[in-house]
This record gives sequence, structure tokens and C-alpha cells, in this order.
Amino acid sequence: MSVMDESTCNDPNAAVTKKRQKTESKTGHHGPSGVWNHFNKHFKEGTTKYLGEYDCKYCQNVILTPSTQGTNSLWHYLKGCKNFHSFEGDKNQPLISFSGAGGQPSAWRFDQEKCRKSLAKMIIIDELLFSHVEKEGFRSFCGEMQPKFHVISRTTVTKDIIGIFNEEKKKLKGHMKE
Repeated sequence: MSVMDESTCNDPNAAVTKKRQKTESKTGHHGPSGVWNHFNKHFKEGTTKYLGEYDCKYCQNVILTPSTQGTNSLWHYLKGCKNFHSFEGDKNQPLISFSGAGGQPSAWRFDQEKCRKSLAKMIIIDELLFSHVEKEGFRSFCGEMQPKFHVISRTTVTKDIIGIFNEEKKKLKGHMKE
């Protein structure tokens, strides 16, 4: 038995299979569950078959659950994990940030739309591929950085970038008329 990250599998066909598993869904939902940001999967030695054992990234406990039962048991475990600090309290409650000028505290609220627009601007500025948002490393980073952020698909980020383009085009036309 070994613990491996999906990206470290040596079988080249396994990567294609895993990518297909991530994008295709029996239920038609929006891709892989966000619970995988909080657990490591155990694989049978030398294969890509899950053993039904998962390590919690916060307390390192091994959770045993058949892979056929979905992710509900992992979500349930995560809610009770003493080392996991969820930020799911009152959604209207502002959080405190110390990133202002001079380290002065300021209140802020999570805003999915602002994060989406900022992500689209990052892709434009850094000239990243639209598919960057679907890569495992990026999704993992976002899950660790801000668990509330629902990472969007490349189709959605493309629409957001086209929206930014149209806004800038409208502004430019307004300046040209003046």
C-alpha cells in the first residue's frame, strides 16, 4: 500500500484515465468534489486503484470508506476534525484582515464574483492558458488559500475574460468619443 498524489503515478495511461474521470461524471455535477483538497488518497501498490483509505491533511488520521459510497463520509469527518478550522460561520460576518496600509486591521467579506474577476485578470496579465484553472495544483492551491472559493472551469473563465474585454472596449469607445 502506498500514498501517492494523482500527479505522481508512473503509468502514462493512468493520467489520461484520471483526467477523464475528473471531467466525466455519472451524476452530471460540476467536476471533482472539493473534499479532495482536504484528503490524500491511498492507492494499491503500482496501480491507480483506490483502497478506500484516505489521510486527513489536518490530523493525519486514516479514514476507511469504500470509494463507491461517494464523499459524504469524508465531508462528515471533516466537520468533526479538531484540526480543521472551517470558515463557514455567519456568511454576513466580516473577517479581519491586516494587509492594509501600515498593518491596520480592516474588515472584509468573501465575494465569489470579485475573486472570479481577479482570477480572469490574472490570466490576462500573466498570459496563462484558460485551462490553467482546471489543473490539480491550481485547484489545490485555491482550496488551501480560500476554501470558500469555488474554482471555475475554463469555459467560465473564458466568458469572464470576454466580459472584461467588452467592458474595456466600451470604456475605450467612450474615451474616443470625447
